[in-house]
Amino acid sequence: MDSTDLIGYIAMGLVMVGFLPQAWQVWKTKSVEDVSLSTYSILICGAIAWTLYGVLKNDLPIIITNVVLFFVQSSIVICKLKYGKKHPNQD
Repeated sequence: MDSTDLIGYIAMGLVMVGFLPQAWQVWKTKSVEDVSLSTYSILICGAIAWTLYGVLKNDLPIIITNVVLFFVQSSIVICKLKYGKKHPNQD
């Protein structure tokens, strides 16, 4: 492994770990008021695009990073949909 690969793996670890505090906080508190559904939807689309790019380039760090990000970000969106403020029906 050369220094370029090492930088790639460090970046991979940092990016993957970067979303875990938000996911943990949402799961623990079930509070999703300040979570932006549109932001996480865009991030999920980005993770899918990066995964496809990694597959086409045969770049394992990109594939691993973005598959993990897809699942972490998707879990936040699922919590947002599940625990988000429900609007009462107005008659």
